[in-house]
Amino acid sequence: SWRGDGHIDPYFSVINSYLSICPQPSHPYRFASILINGYDRGVTYMNSTGANFSFSCYRPGGWPTDQNVLQHEGVGHGFGCLADEYDNYVSGGGYEITDTEKQRLKSGQAKGWFENVSLSNDAKQVPWSHLIGHPRYPNVGMFEGGFYFVKGVWRSERESIMLNDRSYPYFNAFCRELIVRRIMHFAGEEYSFENFLEKDKD
Repeated sequence: SWRGDGHIDPYFSVINSYLSICPQPSHPYRFASILINGYDRGVTYMNSTGANFSFSCYRPGGWPTDQNVLQHEGVGHGFGCLADEYDNYVSGGGYEITDTEKQRLKSGQAKGWFENVSLSNDAKQVPWSHLIGHPRYPNVGMFEGGFYFVKGVWRSERESIMLNDRSYPYFNAFCRELIVRRIMHFAGEEYSFENFLEKDKD
């Protein structure tokens, strides 16, 4: 159980005991998503080795909200390496992204993380440009706000579970594509946009 004081660090010592019961993957990356008996929300620790650990709290009677948190943390951050698409301005976070945070975002993207947000406001330059104007995805466009800031960061859709995990259990189209790309990569199969379109449901 988690004490609920926001500190999960003391529990890192038990992570290997959880991982030991999981089959060893054929690739060097491991993703552990652990449910904790507690009342805080959730957190994901990402590192350059690819061993991402996500923790989500389970509260009796808390589903489906807790299920959304598990999807946000475990699938979105832990496996998909997606960035948060919300801002923290109301709770004392930043308004316009700082140079330090711009560099942190760029460093993460160089590792293949946080590709669902962009510092560019040019619809032709963002990673999801191929989805803008696509008839299958009318909700995809340019929406300012993300990576904890109101200004200076853009995301692909107005709503997403990476923006709101409390009431919106929906991975937007580009997040789904990024997750599928990772699935294909780890499965040793070639990704194609045509195949994604054939199987994707908005």
